[in-house]
Amino acid sequence: NFETPNLAGVITLFSDTHTRSPSKELPPAHPNQLNLTQPTPEPRIVHPGVVLCMLQLLPSIEHETSGILALNLQVYLSEIIKSLVRNERNQQIMCDYGLAEQLLKIARNALSEETNYRKHK
Repeated sequence: NFETPNLAGVITLFSDTHTRSPSKELPPAHPNQLNLTQPTPEPRIVHPGVVLCMLQLLPSIEHETSGILALNLQVYLSEIIKSLVRNERNQQIMCDYGLAEQLLKIARNALSEETNYRKHK
C-alpha cells in the first residue's frame, strides 16, 4: 500500500513524544466550522540521482552482529524511498530516471523466487 508507510516493528530515529509540540495543538473542530488549513505538502524530488543512490545502497546495509537490525534499517530506507514516490509527479520523475529498471536489477533474485517472501515473514 503506497498510501501509508508500514513501519510496524521498525526502529525509528525519532521519539514518538517529539512528533507534535504542545504549542501547535489545535482546538477541537465544531461541526459547523470549516477546516481551512492546507494539508501538509508532499515532498518533491529535486535530485532523482540521490533517490537512485539510496536504492542502490539498500542491499549493502549490513550489521556485523544483528541481522534483524540490518533488515530493519533496510525496511526503513525502503519506506523512505516509497514515501518519496507516493505522488504522481515524483513517480514520473523517477520513471524518467530509470527507477523501475534499477528496482528490477536490485530485487531480481527476490522477485524471481516465489517462496522468498514467505521465508522472511
